[in-house]
This record gives sequence, structure tokens and C-alpha cells, in this order.
Amino acid sequence: MVEINSDQSVYLGRKIILVIEDSPTQALRLQALLESESCSTLLAVDGEMGVRMAQQLLPNLVLLDLQMPRLNGLQVIQELKRNPRTANIPIILLSRYCEEELGKSAQELGVLDCIPKNAMMEKVLLETLKHIGYLCSSANDTNSPLADDKP
Repeated sequence: MVEINSDQSVYLGRKIILVIEDSPTQALRLQALLESESCSTLLAVDGEMGVRMAQQLLPNLVLLDLQMPRLNGLQVIQELKRNPRTANIPIILLSRYCEEELGKSAQELGVLDCIPKNAMMEKVLLETLKHIGYLCSSANDTNSPLADDKP
């Protein structure tokens, strides 16, 4: 069951990451990667569904593909930033097109980072999540900012 607070979502004591990705293979790989790091994930198969889920469930973070049907990644960002309930949800863009120009437009829209979809994507994503404090604690990571305070 999902417990929704005014400014954060928690599922079984974990932060929720919404993955908006139209490729089932990519979405399942990201889900497996994040869940191996003790994150709770939700999957949306297109931009429209992703916007609806973000507005209803208020995830703690959105991982967003750029090229998708119905609404592309930039349109999703605009919709989320326009809505006061979702405007402050951090967004990381995942794309094969993270050139400097796209990176600048994404940053202007409030995206934290644009991570290229390549062989290093998973490693870069985990490092980015760790750096910004959104990497959910794994059983072996006692230095994570999301780790339990228990000795």
C-alpha cells in the first residue's frame, strides 16, 4: 500500500522512484537495478501515463526517457513543472541525445541531470543518485543518507 504524505511518497518505508520509459526492456532493467539498491519503483509506459502517475502518487524522483509516444520527455517535464503538486519533484532525463544543447534546455526546465543511454548508463545513474542523496540504502551501504540510523 502506498502512503502519500503532503510532500513525499513512501512505500514500505522506502522512497519511490517513478520510471517513465516506453521500452519494456529498458524499464525492467532500470526497475531491477533500482530495486537491487532497495528502492521502490513504479513504471509508466508513456509520457501521458507518467504525468498522471506523478500527479496522483507524488514520487520522490522521476527517471524520464526523452523519446516516447503521446508526450515526449520535454513535454512531460513541462507538465510536471506547471503543476504546483509536482513542480518540485526532481527529474533525471535518460536519453541517447544528451548533447550540450539538450542538456541546456533540460536544465532550463529544471532537470537535475541528463544521463546518456549507453553502456555506462547504469553506473552513472547509480553514482548520480548517490551524489544527490536519492540512492536508497542497500544492505551493504551504511554511508547512504537514506540508511537507517540504527547501530
